[in-house]
Amino acid sequence: MSWQRGAQSANFGLMIKRKPKTAQMELALMRPREPDRNRHLGGRSFYFFDFDDNIAFLSTPCFVFHKDTGSEVVMNSGEFARVSGSIGKTGAFADYKIDYNDQSGTFRCFRDKDMSFLHKLMGQKQAFVEDIAAALGHPDVHWKGPSWS
Repeated sequence: MSWQRGAQSANFGLMIKRKPKTAQMELALMRPREPDRNRHLGGRSFYFFDFDDNIAFLSTPCFVFHKDTGSEVVMNSGEFARVSGSIGKTGAFADYKIDYNDQSGTFRCFRDKDMSFLHKLMGQKQAFVEDIAAALGHPDVHWKGPSWS
């Protein structure tokens, strides 16, 4: 921020701080504060943006489950985004459901695995790290999402 000399007055020309001009619009959104979904586990979550399919196209799978048989259908996040509104409601996925279990559910590959020191020592990596490495192994035009200029 830049400091500029204020107007001369009885305050002997005190310096006043001026806000920089930006191209961003401030939004005064009043949203109720929600408890953290991992609070009962003693942890805190935070979300900053949707990385997959915006910053990079990753191969991370999503799973939907048949309501009666429990059988899984695997799809990438782009496919999931296209059909998510109809899961459990209409169309080809009317008889399927989303399961929010962190270990076995729909987004299990988007969650950190609890790995022992031995697993880490043997080179096992978190799914996100593996997906990023796999994406970066392809030419830029295949992994860069629409948020790149």
